[in-house]
Amino acid sequence: MKKGLALLSCLVLVGCIAPIDEENADGGAGVQDAGPGGGGGGGGGGQGDAGGGGGQDGGVNPNIESKTIQQIQTGDVAENTELRIDEAVVTAVVSDQGFFIQQGSGNHSGIFVYGPESTATEGLVRGARVTLTGTYVEFASEGSSTSQLAYPTVEVLGADGVLPEPLILEPSALLGEGAELYEGVLVTIGDVEILNANPDEPGDFGEIEVTGGLRIDDYIYGEMENGGAFVRMVGTRFSSITGIGHESFGHRKLLPRDADDLVLDGDQPDPPATEVVAITAIQDGTVEAGRTVTVERGIVTAVVTGRATGFWIQQGGGPYSGIYVYVGNRDAQLPQGLEQGSRVDVTGRVAEYQGSTQLQDPVVVVGDSGALPEPESLQVVDLVTDNTQAEQWEGVLVSVTNVTISEANPDGDNDYGEFVLAGGLRVDDYIFDDLESGELFPREVGTQFNRITGIAHESYGNKKLLPREATDITLP
Repeated sequence: MKKGLALLSCLVLVGCIAPIDEENADGGAGVQDAGPGGGGGGGGGGQGDAGGGGGQDGGVNPNIESKTIQQIQTGDVAENTELRIDEAVVTAVVSDQGFFIQQGSGNHSGIFVYGPESTATEGLVRGARVTLTGTYVEFASEGSSTSQLAYPTVEVLGADGVLPEPLILEPSALLGEGAELYEGVLVTIGDVEILNANPDEPGDFGEIEVTGGLRIDDYIYGEMENGGAFVRMVGTRFSSITGIGHESFGHRKLLPRDADDLVLDGDQPDPPATEVVAITAIQDGTVEAGRTVTVERGIVTAVVTGRATGFWIQQGGGPYSGIYVYVGNRDAQLPQGLEQGSRVDVTGRVAEYQGSTQLQDPVVVVGDSGALPEPESLQVVDLVTDNTQAEQWEGVLVSVTNVTISEANPDGDNDYGEFVLAGGLRVDDYIFDDLESGELFPREVGTQFNRITGIAHESYGNKKLLPREATDITLP
């Protein structure tokens, strides 16, 4: 919790530092983008922000020395060397992060190319033939190191590249020292089942653990976090799983690219029966974290996409009546037909993330539309001063009246689109991006509001209000 997706950046000449991911820093909304990389011990690797990312910039320089991927992966190239790769095939594209390439098939034939801007290069798709230049770096995560090419300049030669046949391996081949042979390489394992549906519990970084202890990670295929085409539970069996061999945060992993890479094996276990509970029972602590429960006939009060993907639901009104449902990272899709006002049944696992209770791994049934609850009319003091008092409104649609900005940017040099109201309540742009634009109102000390409506929330030790749209802001 994509995932948060606190990606690390390898600055080539000065080693690895951790830039602040806007939505997962102190000051971000703290509703996770739970892609890999979002948690120390397990949770995915984040491929490592290795620097700026280039895309095409005047074409590939032919004067830069050419090397093969195998030379890089076998240690024949010094770290921080600028080099050229002549004709490789793109085996996977990671949205807004980079892509994997391969030369031929076999050991040491693949590598990750980090460069968010490069993913927008015209024609850069799976199967494309490319030539590129970049700087070879080693991205270090806790207990792991993976080879990458950073600062790429990419030239797409054509879309007619022949994808390498995946190497057929036993899961054990991707574990232990020999696993480095397959880092960045397209491989297939067969006849495995889920042994642990969430090895990072109580966090959740979209991973499963299969036979032999190998982790299957949703870094490329974000829908996997919520099962996608399979039931994410112990006992689910696969006749084969195809993906890119990888290591991060001390764990060997396989990164499927889409649903077709996950082939189920015959009949699957039935999802466990779940208890139907009220949201109030979850939020007041009657239902403990870790339990899978069903909430029926909740009304969707707010939807968030583009950072994390999820929505808030509410049953009636009053204290403890609302909760956040985490669907997945920024690439995940909302259930079809779900929108503000939808009536839904949600089955999910109760979890805590950054001080906020939520439902994870949801199975959502979207019904008809219902009436939105009236916002609870509160004072700022109700949402900030006493933790017990404030917590009862977490996830609930509320409004505060006659309020004034006391601090325009509480995060100093960082700016996460927040401001503080007199009394200490932060107003956050997590749902409504235009909040920080300054077009609706002057984002400055002294600006007054008749009313601000939104979802009461907490993250990184800060009590917050999350407006949903322009109509949630009423000026004098």
